[in-house]
Amino acid sequence: MSSKISVKKLITIFISVGLIFIIIASLAKYGYRTTSFTFRFIIWKTSWKIFKTNPLFGVGVRNFGKYFPKFLDPLYKELSFSQAHNIVLGLLCEQGIVGFSIFLWIFIKIFRKFFVKYHKIENEKFKYICISIISSVTGFLTNGMTDFVFAFQENTFLFWFFIGIIYSILTIENFQQKNLKFDYKNN
Repeated sequence: MSSKISVKKLITIFISVGLIFIIIASLAKYGYRTTSFTFRFIIWKTSWKIFKTNPLFGVGVRNFGKYFPKFLDPLYKELSFSQAHNIVLGLLCEQGIVGFSIFLWIFIKIFRKFFVKYHKIENEKFKYICISIISSVTGFLTNGMTDFVFAFQENTFLFWFFIGIIYSILTIENFQQKNLKFDYKNN
């Protein structure tokens, strides 16, 4: 079994998980039922309307809540949300195609370089640490398919902290020359 995970496979998995959530949500009948998926489907539908009004640059960071009531179906006028409950729709609504494209470019560039560099690492313990970090970021993004993980500054800080660690790993030219040793004997 090969331990290589291609960027294409990772993106395919990420998109597949998102599509599963969207399909489940679209199957929910959102009359007066109050399920979580029902609310999310309403939010996503409204988010798409918001995005279409200003697709290039979005409505501005943290402005989703101001626009949500204006585009919400009158049947659900009692609902009030300050986020899109989906990282893709949230970024598209607030930052538009430009902001979303920059985020996606950074994400793809770092992940692609990370996996190229990962396969050159000979130290097994360091590989485990790298996989843990990349798994944390992937977890954030997977959770982001049904929630806007950047709504809280603690989450945002942690996400970009992990991205910073990944970037630091990418800047180490030769893992063997840096004498990276992990000694767990004393712990």
